[in-house]
Amino acid sequence: EVPVQDPPLILYVSTLAYNKNHLSLLTAAEELWSENLHFELSLIGQADPSWTPRVAERLQALASKSRPVHWLRHIDQDTLERSYSASLFTVYPSSYEGCGLPILESLVRGKPCLCGNNGALGEVSKGGGCLTIKEQHNPDNLADGMRQLLLDENLRRKLSREAFARDF
Repeated sequence: EVPVQDPPLILYVSTLAYNKNHLSLLTAAEELWSENLHFELSLIGQADPSWTPRVAERLQALASKSRPVHWLRHIDQDTLERSYSASLFTVYPSSYEGCGLPILESLVRGKPCLCGNNGALGEVSKGGGCLTIKEQHNPDNLADGMRQLLLDENLRRKLSREAFARDF
């Protein structure tokens, strides 16, 4: 098992677009930081001109409070691999997807993933390795799932074993 960073890193790989639900994720993260849970949140993905300014504004507000959140934008494959390796788990709170490829990318690396249970997300997560939640647009639901994965090492290990057992 590759050691993860301290504080724990939660990773979200996705374009900063409307359906990707970054604002709910950032609200959930702020709730957990307010509870004094220690973790870092990294967003990786390119901008979407129509939606990214809203996310960037929220990131700036969190940075002004010294919250450990970073947007790495578009990165090379080596940096992406290092980010996956350093992460404790990934989160994918997207509202809807055609496929959910980043979930598969997380699972093939044995990283547990928090995601919704609807549509393509639910289909991709069915084989194991994911903690699924209903109504992932609800920040409280996201915070509950993130809290569970941050605090429950046994759950993370179970999901990691499930992910490694899948046939991709």
